[in-house]
Amino acid sequence: MATPLTTFSKYSGALMAVLCVLLMFSFVIGDPLMQYAGGGSDGPSGGNEVVARWNGGKINERQLDQAVMHRNILASFQQAVYVLGARDAEADGVQDLGLRVMPIEFPRTPEEGVERDVVAMKIFAERAREAGMVVSDEMIIDYLRALGRDRVSNNQMRDILSNMKFSGGQRATIAFIFDLLRESMLANNYRRSYLYAFQTILPEERWEDWKTVNERVVVEAAPLKTEDFVAEAPEPTEAELEEFFELYKLRTPTTEPVLGVELPSAVPAFATPERVKLAVLRADFNAVVEEVTPEVTEEQIASFYEENKESFIQADRALFGDDSLFGSDDLTVDEPSDESSEAPATEEGSEEGAEEATDEESAMEEPAADEPAAEEAAEDDAESEEATAAEEGEEAPPANPLRSGDAAGEAVEEEEEEEEQPAADEGAADEADETADDGPEADDTNLYQPLDEVKEEIRRRLAIDLAVQRITEKMNRIKRELDDAFYAYEDELLRVDEKNANAKKPAVPSKLTDLKPLAEAEQLELIEVDQASRMELRETPVGGSFTIDAATNSAIPLWYTAFLSEELPLYQPLLTRDPEGNNYLTLVTERYPGVTPKLEDVREQVVAAWKRQKAAELALKKAEELAKQASDKGGSLTDFFAAMENPPVASDDIKETDAFAYLTIGRIAPNSRQVPLQMSQPEPLVAAGPELLQGVFELKPGQVGAELNHDHSLAYVLRIAERIGSEEELRREFLRDGDRWLGAEALNTQRARTKVMALVGNLLEESGLEWERTPDELR
Repeated sequence: MATPLTTFSKYSGALMAVLCVLLMFSFVIGDPLMQYAGGGSDGPSGGNEVVARWNGGKINERQLDQAVMHRNILASFQQAVYVLGARDAEADGVQDLGLRVMPIEFPRTPEEGVERDVVAMKIFAERAREAGMVVSDEMIIDYLRALGRDRVSNNQMRDILSNMKFSGGQRATIAFIFDLLRESMLANNYRRSYLYAFQTILPEERWEDWKTVNERVVVEAAPLKTEDFVAEAPEPTEAELEEFFELYKLRTPTTEPVLGVELPSAVPAFATPERVKLAVLRADFNAVVEEVTPEVTEEQIASFYEENKESFIQADRALFGDDSLFGSDDLTVDEPSDESSEAPATEEGSEEGAEEATDEESAMEEPAADEPAAEEAAEDDAESEEATAAEEGEEAPPANPLRSGDAAGEAVEEEEEEEEQPAADEGAADEADETADDGPEADDTNLYQPLDEVKEEIRRRLAIDLAVQRITEKMNRIKRELDDAFYAYEDELLRVDEKNANAKKPAVPSKLTDLKPLAEAEQLELIEVDQASRMELRETPVGGSFTIDAATNSAIPLWYTAFLSEELPLYQPLLTRDPEGNNYLTLVTERYPGVTPKLEDVREQVVAAWKRQKAAELALKKAEELAKQASDKGGSLTDFFAAMENPPVASDDIKETDAFAYLTIGRIAPNSRQVPLQMSQPEPLVAAGPELLQGVFELKPGQVGAELNHDHSLAYVLRIAERIGSEEELRREFLRDGDRWLGAEALNTQRARTKVMALVGNLLEESGLEWERTPDELR
């Protein structure tokens, strides 16, 4: 069976060679680059400036850059040991590749907060030593052996280190790696010493978490539009405007991820974001399906039907049709006559039915003396059914579990009678089995749907398969052609740079700059996306298309590749597809850097944003006044606003939500073992943020509240119209559920994560940590 490490087993030699080359590049070439870009001793920012201080310690630019570099060395060494061990385990056929140690993981990039984490680790390691914690050489050796699954020798580890060079020809040593690991393990052990506190969830915390998923309410909401209050907002002074602009001049427009959902932001943004220009070839999946459908032959359809008959088993009409037990009001096996089933219902019929029901009820209440007769009749019926079934070669129908009377007792008695006559029963059973074995072959046409019923469905399936094949072949062929042109262009650029860095750059091949001839020849749609920001590109079909990462089997959208991943070179073809099956071949033809504006260039925008903030404050104040009045008066918001002469909210805009909880089920990822939760977005509330929802669930009976939505475009007057279940009922359900309720694991994990973050923050605050500059800022 293939595993994620099959590739290592198949191509181990080549992969290790590539790994060694990458390591050499990282530490021979990467170190001087890091010194220059990150402010090393020879870089533009110097190396002796102190960047962070804490009680009893400090770190300067050079030391911080070295610490980041050392972390990358350690991470690369660990990865190499892991790969060697995994390769050997895979070669020996070991399927369970679990480790007996938890690999040490840490941030490695500014986006992940590497500088903050490096300093925090240094502080925690110091605190660990002060607490008397020790990490011996034996512990480090055991960790490395476990990381390599006890399959990586000391000599192999030395070979890995021999390929890891610093600038100046220095090499990493075992002692150097041991020191790095010792520091990391001390910091990790210190943080993990609080693990019990992290994992301990108090009963009150469990109750609060349970309510976020299970306490549901119906809310009546009346929205006040912020834009209606802009005219009342004052004009900013020049000083206020300049201060406001300075706060947000570097910020670009973006959404905010909040508890699993993305919401529009209320924070102003005046900077122009980075943008890209794209040229895209699109293959329309539905058009190709329609194009190839006539090519599907009757022979192919018939062949597919015969090979996949199990996909076309007919539904059992005895379960769902008129003959169904549950399709009849009479809970017996007797089938109603056609006349009774087709007769229209009348008042007379209803009265007769009522009389029959009364007769049945009275019959059930007759003295016990009549019960033996009823039992004998039931036995006679059962025997006659068994006899009929035996004559027809079928098994006797099972006892009706919904039949009135002691059905279980009757069944036991029948079984005892059958045991007394084994020979006769076995003969009958053998005969019934032989007849039953002949049944499917004789009645095969009734088991499967006829070909005529499913012909068009099969035709569509085959057309879809053919369309996928045609599109894949065409787009891959075109990509190879464009790749050839791109790599030839890249080679020419390298040759020119090697000869003379100031020489004129070669022109981009027309095949890459003008896709129109290719689109016309291949019958593809040509799409040009001009100067789209990340947010704008996300909203387009091509921006939402994706590739599949072979390592993680996860979808990587094009907008991420174009903006947030390692830079995609200009004119390099990228093949993606969308959920509808459309394929896209995309070239980034131009990149436009972000721009920080001057106040005079965006003055009107800044004034408008300032007044919107003030208008939101006015809208909320008005909503709070209305909420107090509505609370005092009581009743619904609809009645409250209807009684006003000039209501600020039209009656049609006052609406109730469906019942909702604070959290609901989010998108479940493939192969996930945990049910994700996300914040509810109950309609018709718009951009309901955590403050709004929290305010709703804190309302007391009869109380009316007021909250802004997340982007402050609306101020809501809110009233709980209905609570689903009383507090006592909820507590009983909570005690009944215990730890087995939807979302418990996810919320426990979130609680532990929150405690870890709080602990780290408290420890760093107690250490007196102060940064002289913003950490992890690209310099």
